[in-house]
Amino acid sequence: MKRLFYPVIILLLAGCSHGPVKVVTQNEIDSLCRKWVPVRSESICSATISDAGEGKIVIKGQTNLAEAKKDILDLLTSRGVKYTDSITLYPDASAGDKVWGLVTVSVCNIRKDPRHAAELITQAIMGTPVKVLHNSGDWYLVQTPDLYIGWVDDDAVYLLTEEKFEQWKKSERVIATEKITDITGDDGGVVTDVVSGSILQLKGKNLSLYDVVLPDGREGKIKRNCASDFSKWASSPAKSADELIKFGRSLLGTQYLWGGISCKGIDCSGFSHACYFSGGMIITRDADSQALYGKNIDITNSYAALEPGDLLFFGHIRDGKKAITHVGMYIGNDEVIHSSGMVKISSLDPTKPNYSKHLHDILLVAKRFLGQPYGKGFERVIDHPWYF
Repeated sequence: MKRLFYPVIILLLAGCSHGPVKVVTQNEIDSLCRKWVPVRSESICSATISDAGEGKIVIKGQTNLAEAKKDILDLLTSRGVKYTDSITLYPDASAGDKVWGLVTVSVCNIRKDPRHAAELITQAIMGTPVKVLHNSGDWYLVQTPDLYIGWVDDDAVYLLTEEKFEQWKKSERVIATEKITDITGDDGGVVTDVVSGSILQLKGKNLSLYDVVLPDGREGKIKRNCASDFSKWASSPAKSADELIKFGRSLLGTQYLWGGISCKGIDCSGFSHACYFSGGMIITRDADSQALYGKNIDITNSYAALEPGDLLFFGHIRDGKKAITHVGMYIGNDEVIHSSGMVKISSLDPTKPNYSKHLHDILLVAKRFLGQPYGKGFERVIDHPWYF
């Protein structure tokens, strides 16, 4: 899916009556921002310079990276520029002391701008921890565990102080493992539905049910065969390719939804992201950023080196560079499972009835994550500081 874009704008500094002022160029600022924000959907860095008169300027903007702000200001200082710093560093004071949140709805929409009509850029499922960067009326600017940044309405997130968030991380929790299931009340009525990957606090249990508390305090019950102990799930060995593929197959026929990440609607990179999360692993959100990580697999002459669970990236060559626009998961026998119109299986073999010439023609890159070292862009849930 398309990456969220935060523009960086800066004006050239003109000379004044006090003598020439050294110029800070757009390219220099762009270079600094590319250094700190290689994937624009995963960080914010914007800066605008305006003339304040008498040889001084005001620099305004926003960033969630203290290092990026320091680099910009250091550049101005090194040129002898007199400036007033109005760059907001997120999280800012608008969030107060509640700088963490938990998603309270089954599937939470995260948008490009703080309005319901804005583009859906990704989603988060119930119990996902988010960092609250900014509060604007009824909307919060949040960052998800895979570092994606966007806007959610205030009904979708329950805010927590640092102390309460630490308590949540230490609490007993369960994770929903069925594609979709209901949380029911004492009267048997539905409290809410939850999708696979939803995290709920554990209150009690019997032979058939977990008593759970939702992030916003609502209580209910979930069948024990539809959920697992979260700590045990997260700390167990990474799932095999067969298990990831089994989860992927469970989503066959799910409609394509730009920005979607669940059985209620899913896009191509949301599908690969969900498959890996089902195995206790977090990969980055967008196809082009996913393609930056993992071990490169040579598919120049054949698909023989591919293994089930590898991710295949599709796109075009533009100005000599690879532009990734689609991703799917290799399942063996020259077949790939992916979300395009719906979740489906396509073949790269022209002799097969489900052959996709289009995918065959635009296949650019293959990457392997399973069995590779964990690090940036690919980590286990158990190692992520927002969960434990």
